[in-house]
Amino acid sequence: MKRLFKIIGLVFDSIFFLSIGAVIGALAFYAYMGYSHDLSKSVRVPDLRGMSVTKAVKILKDYDLVPDVKGKVCGKVIGTYPSADTEVKRGRRVEIYCIETTMKELANMLVGIPFRYVADTMLNLGLSYEVSRLPYPGGEGKVLGAVYMNGKMFLLVGERYSRKFFVVGDYRGIDLKEAESRLKKSGYPFRVEGTGKKVIDQFPQPGSVWDSVVLITG
Repeated sequence: MKRLFKIIGLVFDSIFFLSIGAVIGALAFYAYMGYSHDLSKSVRVPDLRGMSVTKAVKILKDYDLVPDVKGKVCGKVIGTYPSADTEVKRGRRVEIYCIETTMKELANMLVGIPFRYVADTMLNLGLSYEVSRLPYPGGEGKVLGAVYMNGKMFLLVGERYSRKFFVVGDYRGIDLKEAESRLKKSGYPFRVEGTGKKVIDQFPQPGSVWDSVVLITG
């Protein structure tokens, strides 16, 4: 009888340890599956450029991303933020930028913004652009104007203005040589119009603040 109870005890011990092992194995499995699920929470933003807004919205929803259309719904998609192929978490909001009206609004928004930020924006949106530079007091490094044409953003960017402004003196009625001598001594740029030996008029008028003087002789 004692031997029988001993055998029964061994059987129950085996069942107990097998049950503990099964529980631990199940917990480990679910922990692994949970870790794998966490890894699957990230997704890469699809390239939506050239698609209709309706199609782009549907694709983003299929990727478990939240579409956010900027501006009026129109034309085709020109880019997104975050940009295509950027790894993001599922459920993230993705801004969609479309052509035509949105581009006109974007061009107006760029005026006055430092060019380095505008260049980053163009890159993020996948937009091509062309830059022209113009010396402009106080506008160094800033976008002075922007227009979108033929699939490209044209930007006018201010650069350092090397000339100095000064209060223009009165050179009317004096000899040309005397006027030239005064201007050279002051280091002010000037230009002579006419072949006379006396200054009969000037531009700009005395007291104006300008960067150069035109002496009109007669």
